[in-house]
Amino acid sequence: MITKLLTERIKPTKGFSHFFHVMLIASLPVGLFVLVRLEFIALAFALLFISKWRIFAVRMRYWPANIRLSIVDILFGSGIIFAMASANYMSTQLVWAGVYLIWLLYVKPSSGKLMIALQAVLASGLFLGSFCYRYSHFSSLIFVGIFWFVAYFSARHFLGGFEEEKPGLFASIWGLFAAQVAWVSSHWLVFFGSIAQPVVLLTAISVGMASLYYLDKEDKLSTFTQKQIIFSTMFIVIIIIALSDWGDKAL
Repeated sequence: MITKLLTERIKPTKGFSHFFHVMLIASLPVGLFVLVRLEFIALAFALLFISKWRIFAVRMRYWPANIRLSIVDILFGSGIIFAMASANYMSTQLVWAGVYLIWLLYVKPSSGKLMIALQAVLASGLFLGSFCYRYSHFSSLIFVGIFWFVAYFSARHFLGGFEEEKPGLFASIWGLFAAQVAWVSSHWLVFFGSIAQPVVLLTAISVGMASLYYLDKEDKLSTFTQKQIIFSTMFIVIIIIALSDWGDKAL
C-alpha cells in the first residue's frame, strides 16, 4: 500500500497532477522536434542527456547501475533524433516525435517481462536502423563498436527482466555476434528501402532467441515449439538474404 502511494505521488495517475506530468513528459519530444527542425542536432542530443539528470541524483556508487538501466532509453531517444534528422518532411518528423511520446508514456514505464523484451528490441532496432541509414559511410571500426555496444546493453536490459545469473556472459556472446555481422555489413551494406539488412537480420534473430528464452524461463517451451521457432527464424533469415539486392552495396 505504501509503495502504491509513493508511486502515485511520483507518477500521478489522475487529476491536474497527472495532466501536468504528461505535459512535462511531452515537452521532451516537442523540444527535440524543434531543435531538429532548426538543425541544432547537437543541442537535441544535449537536451536528451539533460533529461536523464535523475541518473546522477543519487550517491555516486549507484551511478554505474543507473547508467546501465538507462542506456536502452537513451538509445531509443537517440534513434528518434537520427530518424527525425534524416526525414525530408516536417510531417514525418512529427510522426517520430509522436512515436517517442508513446515510448515515454506507455512503453518505457512498463516493467513486465514482455514489455522489457519489447523495449530492448525497439531501442536496438530503431537506433541501429537510423544510424546505418544516416552514417552508412562510417568506417568498419565504428560500425563494429556501435553494433557491439547496442547489442550488449540491449541484451543486458532484456536479461535483467528475468534475473539471469550470468547476464554479462550471454550479453557478451550476443554482442560478439552482432559485431561480426557489423564487420561483414560494413564492407557489403545492403538496404531494404531505407532499412539496413544487418538490422533486419539481427532483429529477426533476436526475436527468435528472446522467444525461446522467455518460453524456457516460463516452463512453456515444448520440443515442438522450440523446433517451430528455430525453423521459422532460419526461414526468415534465408528469405532476407535471398531477397537482398546485392547490387546495392557499399564496399
